[in-house]
Parts: sequence; structure tokens; C-alpha cells
Amino acid sequence: MEFFLTIFINVGFFLIGYLIGSINTSIVFSKIFNKPDLREYYSKNAGATNSLRVYGTKSAVFILLIDIFKTFTMVLICRLISYGINSRITPEFIERTKDVSLISNKLFLIPLLGGLGVVIGNIYPIFYNFKGGKGVATSLGFLISINIVLLPIASVFFFGLMFWKRYVSLASIVTAFVMIFFCVIPWISEGPLGWITGLQVGYFWVTIITFGLAATFLIYSHKENIKRLLNKCERKFGVN
Repeated sequence: MEFFLTIFINVGFFLIGYLIGSINTSIVFSKIFNKPDLREYYSKNAGATNSLRVYGTKSAVFILLIDIFKTFTMVLICRLISYGINSRITPEFIERTKDVSLISNKLFLIPLLGGLGVVIGNIYPIFYNFKGGKGVATSLGFLISINIVLLPIASVFFFGLMFWKRYVSLASIVTAFVMIFFCVIPWISEGPLGWITGLQVGYFWVTIITFGLAATFLIYSHKENIKRLLNKCERKFGVN
């Protein structure tokens, strides 16, 4: 029972995150504020970068912050649920059922699966024919939930590359890839600032796998951008 409960709750984290991620902020924004559908303009992508081109800076920043907040909040909620289960519910259940040994240990719950679900839902939203954004803002929210220290590190790589090469897509791809290696550092997810992950010492590999998967989906969603970069026909930032 312990095994099945662990699987059930972790899958629940992921699926709820996926459904929340599938509620595309850009598309909802366009419907609420009577804005044009950005899926019909420029890159036709329902993400923060294209919203900057279509809606302008203020709207794009708003959409970006909502996507970041959405992922961070999902991981935080999953963390609080995990804490509640393992600090209150599970000990009481162990005591009541110790004679039949239904549950003998705390459950191995992974709040980061909620964040992974949001990222994948943002890229492949079930509510919009699996055509959404590219997971950049939601992945940033994922990084912040792992450890706030990753925010300035990712910002240095992203903005440094963007202003150097003028390609948002290249900056997003490289930053996502590089940040996987920072997740290898145990302190990142197991230290005091990584408390939201809920991981015990020795389990930092969970962070590597979950963010590694998120980064893989992000990079794959940029496959057309990669082709244009290789053919030297990718649109540069600030150039229409």
C-alpha cells in the first residue's frame, strides 16, 4: 500500500501541474482583454516572447510573471501537501495500522513533479490541441522553486547570450542546458534555500532528473528555431 500511495500522490502532483500548465496565460489574456490571438502573428507561438511582439512590453512582462508564479506556486503547494502527509497523516496511520503493516515508512513524495507537469502543460496544453508556448517562463519558475540562487545565475547566462548574439531562442536553449549542470550540485536542492524541493540529503538526483526532463522538453520545443539558427535565418531580438 505504501508503494501504491506514493505512486498515486506523485502522479497526482504531475497531472494537476500539467492541467494548470495547460491553461495558457497568453491565450487567456487575449480573451479576457480582447487582444488579438498571438497564435496568428509572427512565430505563432503562445509564449512570452511572441506576446512581447504582439502585445508590447507591459503585457509580456505580466504574462511572463504569471507563468513563473504558476510553476513556483504549484511546487510550493505540492511541498505543503507532502509535508502535511508525512508529518501528520502518515505517522498517525502507521500507529493505527502497525499490526497489519499497511504503511511502515514516510512516503517518498516529489513536489518537483508538479513543476515538471506545469512546464510540459505549457508546451503541450491539452486545452489547445497540444500547441502552446515553449516552456521558458515556466522553466524559470521551476528553477526558482528549486533554489532562488539559480535565478541570478540563469539571468546572467540568458541576458548575456541574448544581448551578445541577439537570439532569444539561443539564449533560452543554452541557459536551460547549462542549468542542468548546476542542479548536479547537491547543495542547490538539499541546502536551506532548497527547502521547497522537500528532498533529503542524498536525493539531489531527483532535481537533476526532473529539471533535466523540463529542459529537454524546452529544448525540443525550439526545434524549428534550431533549424533556423543553423540556416542563419532566425529572427534576432529587436528586429521585425
